[in-house]
Amino acid sequence: MTSRTTLSAWVAEFLTDERRRDVRRKLASSGSEERHAFLIVGALAKAGFQVQDLMMRHDPPLPVAAPKLPPEVTHVWVMSMWTSGRGMCWSPGSGWEYFDKHAPAA
Repeated sequence: MTSRTTLSAWVAEFLTDERRRDVRRKLASSGSEERHAFLIVGALAKAGFQVQDLMMRHDPPLPVAAPKLPPEVTHVWVMSMWTSGRGMCWSPGSGWEYFDKHAPAA
């Protein structure tokens, strides 16, 4: 697995795990057309070194593959607390994109 496919694979594995069944149930019961999952990769996320290394970078490469999300999840946002750079988000309309982890100045 390369750094360009690692994150997509981990997101799919993490969200489909039975320990996230309650998250999927809550999203499904929301009745919303868009159902966003927000994932913070940290030391306790058990994401594995490849994912942690990727999320520690200030400017990580975007994944090239779409994550295989469970049907209850339509969008996913991934970030870490290690850097002040950018996070990554995936949507069915845009694919993978970066987002700034800082709130805009008022």
